[in-house]
Amino acid sequence: MLAGTRVRLIDADGTPVLDAEGAELRADIISPTQIELHAPDGTVRYIVGPLPQWGRRGRGAELVKRFGAQLEPDAEMVAPEGRFARFMVTPAMSQMRRLRQWPPVLLAMLRERGVAP
Repeated sequence: MLAGTRVRLIDADGTPVLDAEGAELRADIISPTQIELHAPDGTVRYIVGPLPQWGRRGRGAELVKRFGAQLEPDAEMVAPEGRFARFMVTPAMSQMRRLRQWPPVLLAMLRERGVAP
């Protein structure tokens, strides 16, 4: 979990991937499903929010349990859907809609910790 002004990303095996002050990082939405995070050492990482089914079995379920991960974005942080969202009725499109909800939420969380655009 992100805490204070520090941003910490941890790999699936528990290895820290990134641990930096928010002010040392830059992030922005680069596609409807991804944010780009620039670390102080110049490394660029691409982050996509999870789909709920990713955490129901195998390694995903283990990580959810271990870190208490939240697989659905906080409803209060999700922007209202556009008029065309109601036309996304197939299972594949509903998954895409869920993936599209995450980048703005992740970016808002990073901005709260001092990450610059």
